[in-house]
Amino acid sequence: MKFDYEQAVRKFRSHYERGLITSEELDSLLQIAKTREVAPAYDTSSQDLPDRNKESWIEIIAFYEALLDSDYSDVAPLLLDLVSRFGATPRAERFRAGQSLWHLMISTAAQRGLKDHEPFVAVTINDDFQFQIEYWEGFGKQSDDIAICDATTVLVILDQFLSRLWSDTRGKHIAQ
Repeated sequence: MKFDYEQAVRKFRSHYERGLITSEELDSLLQIAKTREVAPAYDTSSQDLPDRNKESWIEIIAFYEALLDSDYSDVAPLLLDLVSRFGATPRAERFRAGQSLWHLMISTAAQRGLKDHEPFVAVTINDDFQFQIEYWEGFGKQSDDIAICDATTVLVILDQFLSRLWSDTRGKHIAQ
């Protein structure tokens, strides 16, 4: 997917006008988009990992924007709100956003495409339109760590899962 700066700016401003994000979040996303416009998409140096992670949040925002007019239009607004809010936070620099079908996948992987053994957090919308957050120790290795929550508590609950993910992956390497 080629990054379209002008389209991203229009979408972020639309989110702000609809009250989905604050002015501070809008400023943060616009700053990231400007960086994305002039920088290569995937530099392999680890120094740029925070920037690449933030870029992944911009891409996932665009992905859920596109789903608003699809068969997933019932769940897309919920996930779009979540990724827009989290993507505008400093914590987004630590985590890569991606998707499998319409499910949100969050990892500490350095590049797109999780390997079988890499842990991740999956966020889906269940039949009751609640967020379902699950910790996976790798593909096919779901843990018992599952939470169901609504939009008012999703960021707090997600942060708990991401703290575990960080300590199980990159945080473990920093501590050594």
